[in-house]
Amino acid sequence: MGAIGKVFGIFSILLLLWGSYVAYAVLTSNPSFSAEWGRVDPQETEILISGSYSRPLLVPVTLRDVEISFMGKEVARLGKFTYTPTGKNLDVGLIVNNTRLVDAFLSYFAAGEKGSMKITVVPKLFGLFSLKLNVTVPVRQKILEEVHLQAESQPIAGVPFLKTPALLDTKVSYIGSSKGVARFRTELVLHNPNQYPLPVLRLAYVLRANGLDVGRGEMDKGLLVIPAGGTVRVPLTTEVNTSALREAWAKHVNNGEESVVQAELYLRLRIEVQGFSTVKDVKVTTISKTVKTNIMASINEALSSINNP
Repeated sequence: MGAIGKVFGIFSILLLLWGSYVAYAVLTSNPSFSAEWGRVDPQETEILISGSYSRPLLVPVTLRDVEISFMGKEVARLGKFTYTPTGKNLDVGLIVNNTRLVDAFLSYFAAGEKGSMKITVVPKLFGLFSLKLNVTVPVRQKILEEVHLQAESQPIAGVPFLKTPALLDTKVSYIGSSKGVARFRTELVLHNPNQYPLPVLRLAYVLRANGLDVGRGEMDKGLLVIPAGGTVRVPLTTEVNTSALREAWAKHVNNGEESVVQAELYLRLRIEVQGFSTVKDVKVTTISKTVKTNIMASINEALSSINNP
């Protein structure tokens, strides 16, 4: 055997021994991974993932890149990767671009709330060899279909024999977006509890999230009459400011993944009953709902499948 053959033979034996150790180390190192929110602002959201093992893995690997795409748009990238083969810890930072994330969700709505998320990881072994690993996950959660705001009828101040319409339901669908404004078709189901018809001259509402004005809606028709004891469906066009959504998202995460969403509904009524006639602006109600998410808990739940019991 020549010198070159001996070198390759020794290298193969060392590689085999190293590979055996890596397999043993990974299986017996009791790995533990966890994630938490890092820096969050209207532009970017940082996700920090940390891992630890009971012994060094001696794996000379680095990450060239990590990319998360949603609806064909890159929404997250690798921010940092801290790891040494002789160490017992691993730290990964992912940076989410909030603008691209909002745009991806709008594309998701436009596709009928059907889409996919693609995760691409590019590790580099021995500082020489690179691989590209891809995983595609289907996304089918019906977000807009879960919006069902309701509000009870209440007396109209100064007109004791009349009550405001009751909001029985709210249905939302996506129209499109341009120049930083997303437009939605919002259908309100209103019931008139009175013995008299209610002519509605104007119907509008303001949508707030965490104290920020994020959207406004206006009735498409110029005049609407709700029959006595009747129910009507009122179409509105809702315009949502996407930059305000990014600010609301940052507050949502910083508040422990909790937000207060409010919808203030306004009516201009023409009241003509029993010889009484007037035009009155009425604030129907402020619909307040606390929205909680468990995004980080879901990430940690996924990571727990890697952790050894």
